[in-house]
Amino acid sequence: AAGRDQPSIPWPSLQCHHQLRDAPEEEPKANAILILGTVELSYPEQNWDSTGPVQKILIIDDEESVRSLLAKALTGYGFETIEAENGRAGVQLATVYMPDLILSDIRMDGFDGHAALAAIRYQPLTSAIPVVLMTGQADEPGRRFAMELGADDYISKPFAIPELVATIKIQIKKRETIQREALHRKPAQTPHVIEPSE
Repeated sequence: AAGRDQPSIPWPSLQCHHQLRDAPEEEPKANAILILGTVELSYPEQNWDSTGPVQKILIIDDEESVRSLLAKALTGYGFETIEAENGRAGVQLATVYMPDLILSDIRMDGFDGHAALAAIRYQPLTSAIPVVLMTGQADEPGRRFAMELGADDYISKPFAIPELVATIKIQIKKRETIQREALHRKPAQTPHVIEPSE
């Protein structure tokens, strides 16, 4: 409810694609499960995590309803979200906003998730950004190809939002660890050469 210390969940605006369950007021955060285009909202028993800087997630999906739901759900978990309607737009937005992680569907018309991943890995500016791909359960060849292209992880549909959030946090933490280790790694020392005396 308004006026509370906890932020209120920005509910999806999809009139014909969501169902609401009754839930106690003290648990305002929503859990979304994507099942064949239907969105089911429930309330996980989790606390808000408001510590640390806001992390940016770029969502690439050509289905506006799914993209909107993911953005609203991840915003509810404290992330800042950026939306791209296709793979080509996603690559462009990645270079502009430099997100902490990219979440992309694989199957999109034209410039699909595989093409976007390849372009993101090709560009030095975006090559180190973690990429998590959303795939269908039966798309094993697509998953293998995605890992070969450099995907950090994938999540199979249908999935629950807490599962997605856990995957996102693992990949962001992994990247931060790599960056921290790189900063503390001592540079290789140049061997001292003793010149012969004349």
